[in-house]
Order: sequence, then C-alpha cells, then structure tokens
Amino acid sequence: MSEIDELDINNILEIEEIRVFLSEGEKVGKHKRWSPIFEMVVNLCNDRLNKKESPILSMPLEDNTEPNLSDHSSDED
Repeated sequence: MSEIDELDINNILEIEEIRVFLSEGEKVGKHKRWSPIFEMVVNLCNDRLNKKESPILSMPLEDNTEPNLSDHSSDED
C-alpha cells in the first residue's frame, strides 16, 4: 500500500493569505499582474502533486567506455 502524507494546513492558510493580499492590492490598483501568475503557479503545483507518475523524466545512464585510441606505432601510414 502507498503511504499518504499528512496534510499541512499551514501551507493552505499561507496560500489563502497570499490570495487575500493580492486581491486587496487589485482593488487599489496594485498587484494586477501577480494574481493571475500566482494562480497559474498554484494550479501547476497542484497538477504535479496530483499526478501518479513522476513529473520528471530521467534518461537512462550510458556506460562510460573509453574509445580505442591508436598508439601510433601500429599505424601503417
């Protein structure tokens, strides 16, 4: 069975505080650009957290093999 992490309520409260701060700033003409950007970041993070597969794709490691180099004495030129 997979283990479920405990929900940290402090993170949710901090996100809500930021939303309130940005929305209050929009009312007085500040933070108009930041509210949509913040929401996009929150949505992106939620999508990544909710995905079952790993969000980061890893490439397979290649063997480190040394090339065959000429020793000049065996060259036939």
